[in-house]
Amino acid sequence: MSRVIIFEDPAFKNLLPLVYWRAVFQLRCGRRDLLAKILDQLKVSNPVLFVRPELSQVVAEHVPFPVNPVLESDGEDLLLVNGRWLANGPLPVLDVNTYLLQGTTVVAARIAATKAASISPNNLVQPELLRSLLSDARAVAATDDIILINYPWDLVQQNKDQIFHECRDNTKAGKVYPGAHLLAEENIHIGPGTSIKPGAILDAEEGPIWIDENVRLLPNVVIQGPVYIGPHGLIQSSAHIREGTSLGPVCKVGGEVEDSILQGYSNKQHYGFLGHSYLAEWINCGAGMTNSDLKNTYGAIRVSLDGVNDVETGLIFVGLMVGDHTKIGINVCFPSGAVVGTASSVITTRYPPKFVASFTWLTDDGKKDYTTDEAIKVATRSMARRKIVMTNAQKKLFMALPEITRKYESR
Repeated sequence: MSRVIIFEDPAFKNLLPLVYWRAVFQLRCGRRDLLAKILDQLKVSNPVLFVRPELSQVVAEHVPFPVNPVLESDGEDLLLVNGRWLANGPLPVLDVNTYLLQGTTVVAARIAATKAASISPNNLVQPELLRSLLSDARAVAATDDIILINYPWDLVQQNKDQIFHECRDNTKAGKVYPGAHLLAEENIHIGPGTSIKPGAILDAEEGPIWIDENVRLLPNVVIQGPVYIGPHGLIQSSAHIREGTSLGPVCKVGGEVEDSILQGYSNKQHYGFLGHSYLAEWINCGAGMTNSDLKNTYGAIRVSLDGVNDVETGLIFVGLMVGDHTKIGINVCFPSGAVVGTASSVITTRYPPKFVASFTWLTDDGKKDYTTDEAIKVATRSMARRKIVMTNAQKKLFMALPEITRKYESR
């Protein structure tokens, strides 16, 4: 037997701004997050989690597992597993003192119990310390079926397949009103407490539709699978939720959404288009907010995650990435491959830039810093509307984030 440690590695930076408030393995893809998939695949119920130190208290509030404990040798080997692994198949069996390598990235490693005391979150999240830890181990090349999430758009690209894989149950426990239409009912799951109002069309002929518990679909909604809608969500009348979309818990959504992921607790209630995008939590999108996900030239889209360096995605469809606690005003139109950091506000009648840094207040008059105190006040009000109280650990992280974001973003 081996103790399993799921860890963040140096490439967490490429998943900002989505991971300022969560570990990489808490990102959603399909119906569940990466951690749930890893635990299922490894058949493990008691892992240890290693995350960036600033996240340890916040992560510990959301998971029932030890976070960043001091390790001591108990005679069991240690299996280290990269938290960016999209666990859609088994890992190869590794001998002790062996690690699985994809390019220059460590996917997994089996380490002798005697090394337990030398393993810490800092050792795994810093490249030079990780290399030193594995300096006397043997590398094994990972096969092509091992998938790591390297960038936010990787989650969007994989989302359809994950919905197909995870949404196979067709139990119907909710209420379907007369006048609602279910196409390919064998591919539709409706959770308890959910209501599907008259005029709604659930079209699962091209892929499954999983509607979780206590969701309300108002009249004349159109859902085209594959789609996942999380618990306690609201889909507004005449919304069109298209294929490849996953909505986390307590999201309110209207307008048109395609190939997008909402982590949870976010609102896009009004008309407007959201495509090939990833929104984190506690985001509010004003009426008419729209993003482009395709260039007029049909060329590959570049994205800047730090405001300086461009990443060549190689993709012609890339939308909008938004960090937690950001608010977007009415009729704001984002270009393809746009990024907005955490705790920002975009209220402009002009096209915003492709990159808006964290803690930025952007209007037609220009940019200014959004103070931490004001951002916390707004976040507290927003969370209270969902009857959620900001914890002391979340406030502590909020206060630290302006300095943290400056390490990774240009202003």
